[in-house]
Amino acid sequence: MTFPSGPLPKGTGNDDDDLRPNVIACAVVCFAISAAAVAARFYTRKFLVRTIAAEDWFALAALVLAIGSTGGTIWQAVAGKGRHSWVLGPESFIDQPKASWFTTIFYQNSLGCCKVSILLLYIRILTYSYARIAAYILLAVVVIYHIFGFISTFTLCIPLAKFWNPALDGHCRLDPREMYALIGLHISTDFLIFLIPLPVVIRMTTSLSNKVMLLGVFLLGFFVCLISILRVIWIHELFDSADMSWDYVSITNWTTIELCTSIVCTCLIVMKPLAVKTQRAIRSRYRRSRGSGGSDPEATSSSDSSSRVERPPTIGTRPSGFAQFRNMQMGGHTMDTREKDSAGIQGAHDDDDYAAAVREVAMPSAGMVKTKESMSDC
Repeated sequence: MTFPSGPLPKGTGNDDDDLRPNVIACAVVCFAISAAAVAARFYTRKFLVRTIAAEDWFALAALVLAIGSTGGTIWQAVAGKGRHSWVLGPESFIDQPKASWFTTIFYQNSLGCCKVSILLLYIRILTYSYARIAAYILLAVVVIYHIFGFISTFTLCIPLAKFWNPALDGHCRLDPREMYALIGLHISTDFLIFLIPLPVVIRMTTSLSNKVMLLGVFLLGFFVCLISILRVIWIHELFDSADMSWDYVSITNWTTIELCTSIVCTCLIVMKPLAVKTQRAIRSRYRRSRGSGGSDPEATSSSDSSSRVERPPTIGTRPSGFAQFRNMQMGGHTMDTREKDSAGIQGAHDDDDYAAAVREVAMPSAGMVKTKESMSDC
């Protein structure tokens, strides 16, 4: 992929064609959605779950880096991305590749933070040994290849300025095989990240609706993989485009959507408590609007009970009533650490389904309590 060094012969398009507003609107809207998702995540973790962990800070880092990616995308539009190449001035053929390089740096690292956030969450909350080992391995792969990609992006040309100003002395290393290899690693790790928890979710001893919602979040992750695959196809088809400032608009927009979806998906995994709180608020308002008046004793009782015992389970959730369950009696005696381990509950981990596991301990039914060893074989 090489940027033209000057104005090109007129093509078949209209000189007045202008998709720059589309590029800018897509970038701004996607960033706003991403910011709302991260804000909702921190509200959930701070005020509902009352636990903020390392993975939350990596999600915030992904959003901060997305600011740079969004700014770079807008810079590309200002430099002429969305117009036909033959109507652009000479300065556009320097500013566009410079803005593209700038965007790539922030885009790559923002995606990397999303992946690290999810994998740190898996490592902290999953009790299945195979899932934790897979998460550790993937975390190492993600960190290594993102470091390599970062270094590779900074050494595309020596000196770097030659990337956007071909007239300078030096040389460039623009090998498409290296680019496709990095994109292939990106897609593969995405796919594996969202594949790891699926067997765990399927075997969860929780309601069907909880399973469906969690599976929906991970399917959204596979949508991110689909976007990445389509980007590879489009880049391959347009690799030697003679009108890159126009032809690459769709790729730029889908790249923006991919980053936005990645951040949103990273946040949705831990936002079940907020969804439940919102659902209860809507139901309460609906009852009042129908003239029920006053408070609903049943609803109040249910809400109080939930806040004490049944804080809605989701990935990364630790119920607020954790301390009182440490001394919970099971069959007339207090559970010790060994018995909790045999029930698949690890006090050192905020298991995604920890609240559900606690309820199972409090109200055991035949065949519901599994040993840690049997679960690791699932």
